[in-house]
Amino acid sequence: MSINRGSEWKKWDLHVHTKGTNKNDQFTSQDFDTFCSAFFRKAIDKNITAIGVTDYFCIKNYKKVKEYVSKIEEKKDFIDDEKEFIKNIFLLPNVELRMLPTTDKKRLINIHCLFNPEYIDSLENDFFTSIEYSAGSGKKYKMNRQGMIDLGKEIDSNLDGDEAYKTGVNNFVVTVSDLQKLLDENKKFRENTIVVVSNSSQDGASGLQKHYDMFEGGSGSLDGVRQAIYKLSDLIFSGNKNDVDYFLGKKTDKEEVLSKCGSLKACVHGSDAHMEDKLFAPDKNRYCWIKADTTFEGLKQIIFEPEYRVCIQENKPSTSIHKLEKVYLSFDESTRWENDKFCFAGFKDEIVFSPNLTCIIGGRGSGKSTLLNLIAKKIGSTSDYLKDVKPLDIDVNVKFEPESIGDIEFLAQNTIEKFATDKKEFTNAIYTRLNKNSNNKLEDNENEISDRLKIFDGQIESLKKQVQAILDLKVLKKDFGANENIVKTFSDKAYLDNKTELDDLQKQLNIINKSRDRYKKLYEEIELLTKDYKSISDERNNDDKYYNELIGDLDTLFKKYQGKDYTTDKALLKTLQKDIEKQEKIIENYLKDKGLSEENIQDETTAQ
Repeated sequence: MSINRGSEWKKWDLHVHTKGTNKNDQFTSQDFDTFCSAFFRKAIDKNITAIGVTDYFCIKNYKKVKEYVSKIEEKKDFIDDEKEFIKNIFLLPNVELRMLPTTDKKRLINIHCLFNPEYIDSLENDFFTSIEYSAGSGKKYKMNRQGMIDLGKEIDSNLDGDEAYKTGVNNFVVTVSDLQKLLDENKKFRENTIVVVSNSSQDGASGLQKHYDMFEGGSGSLDGVRQAIYKLSDLIFSGNKNDVDYFLGKKTDKEEVLSKCGSLKACVHGSDAHMEDKLFAPDKNRYCWIKADTTFEGLKQIIFEPEYRVCIQENKPSTSIHKLEKVYLSFDESTRWENDKFCFAGFKDEIVFSPNLTCIIGGRGSGKSTLLNLIAKKIGSTSDYLKDVKPLDIDVNVKFEPESIGDIEFLAQNTIEKFATDKKEFTNAIYTRLNKNSNNKLEDNENEISDRLKIFDGQIESLKKQVQAILDLKVLKKDFGANENIVKTFSDKAYLDNKTELDDLQKQLNIINKSRDRYKKLYEEIELLTKDYKSISDERNNDDKYYNELIGDLDTLFKKYQGKDYTTDKALLKTLQKDIEKQEKIIENYLKDKGLSEENIQDETTAQ
């Protein structure tokens, strides 16, 4: 029976350059040792557990970083816990290549080879001397240091040493066919290499980019070479949400992605740091979280499960709040189950559970069901699996970590089977548990919704009456035309101007009153909450803690608005009311001057 916890979400940065990188070296550290001190200090601060040490066409600096780690116990920059953290960081070499064709901005494409650290001794023969570049003269140069120097000298015969090497690096180009041939023909190389193409970059110039526009025949129509690059790549370097969705087949039809790219692909992201300030600081805090062991094989797993093992975001993907982490069994060697020796007799190992999903694997009779039912008994389940077993002293011999865990429920196999065949039963089970976990809030919400629906029904009836009233009003308006003097009066420009002004004033007043009512209602509800809910003096868990924090926040919020100054608003309201009364008086006097009766004026006032 495996007792491994399983993979967990960890923060990876697979694209980090170091001091002395072959291109765009903006690091200012005095020496490589000083750089590594800052490098690992930031890795600790950002909790980076895996790093792709990146350079163009070489792994020289990767080896230097590894050498620094091998001597970490001698370093005085870190305390013991930090040294232990550094030793556990998974370092792997990331060799960045330049490949044709050029991008829309006339830049070569970035393509990366992530290598298994256990394979680096074979890279010189299997990789750096196996790929060649054909210069304009027709001469071929290998991708190792000497080849780069020789290429630099051909370009400028006055160069030598490091200058010739840099020139060679700046001009060396890898072809798709050469890399594909190497992957196809060297099985060992293929097994120890992960190919990643940049679909975007910080300057927006050296990635394939806009893949979906290209596939759809946009301005940058994807030619066969670019399509071949996608197909030979295992992963995509991009933190862009559109890219993530596209390569997982969520932005378009999956069959199209499979056709154009060969497979669905995970996007990974890194800081692409070329200076100290950028170390482990990806754009927009889009960190790369990978759910895998920090090993090369763990990283390879995301190729096969691209959707569920990679997440690009600032914070760690959420995990279960309530979880059983470990179970300790300590049954004596003599413990028996009826007439047989108990399967866990003498078992002293701890059993570790994944925070997500644990699958207990074992042959028939190996104790899978017994383990589950021991846990069920421990949490007080009514499972009768062990009812006929002689006392096993479960409380003493079965221990949990953490010791006290809430919201654990044991579901017997026949219960699960019932859920699978009875949708109503399954729905009720979900509702019951959600309602319980919310302290009956779900049921309260349901009742509240029912009450509000009744109010809506009443409003519908009111609307029907209003519609009928409107119809009745139309009939009355036909008779209203009999009084010609009234019609002329109400159609007169002076009356209409005064009426419009009154309507505008009343609209302003209505807006203010609605705002006041809405604010007053919210204010009173918050006030009731601060009175009805009191802080818990003895916090027993995070729920109590967050409950107290919420009560405190509500009280602070309420007090903040208790003393708000409404003088200006009251003055405005008072002015509006006076203006309305004044305007109503003007209209009333006007109507009297036109000979309307008190009844006519009252009707007009009511109509307003």
